[in-house]
Amino acid sequence: MKKRFRLCKRGRAYYAFDSTNSQRVSLRTDQKEDAEKLLHAKNKATGKSGLGLALAKAYLGAYDEKLNHRTRQTVIDEFCSRGQPQTQAFRKRKLERKVYTPLRNKSLLEATAEDFRLILNAGGVMDHAILRSLHNLALGYGWLPWPVMPNKLWPSMHSVAFSVR
Repeated sequence: MKKRFRLCKRGRAYYAFDSTNSQRVSLRTDQKEDAEKLLHAKNKATGKSGLGLALAKAYLGAYDEKLNHRTRQTVIDEFCSRGQPQTQAFRKRKLERKVYTPLRNKSLLEATAEDFRLILNAGGVMDHAILRSLHNLALGYGWLPWPVMPNKLWPSMHSVAFSVR
């Protein structure tokens, strides 16, 4: 079986050449051994879809032992413990709604943008603000290695302005 990625060097940096679309992606290293390990992981992950996440969990687990055991409920608890008592009560009340139930027990690494989109479509402006705050809190603490949904892909939410006559 032909490997999808090949190693190439340009200047001092190593790149992964993708044979499917003829593009080079930087491996962000100038060490050949590190580049070969990264390339091997990229090739291995393309063959089996579930293997990539398993490999990521294994490597990230060495970085942070609790990463594989943290759920979204951990982030919710931390979010609800911040601020004044009335703010904490408000946040707890909002996050007890059914719309957040599917997300509650999911691992931080297993939650996808599709899970977020379901909540954003079912909820309103406040749900959008709370979900984004939860996501930013997890990113800020370093509990997420990458954003679930990049900033540009968050849908814009506008509240309806009522006019008083």
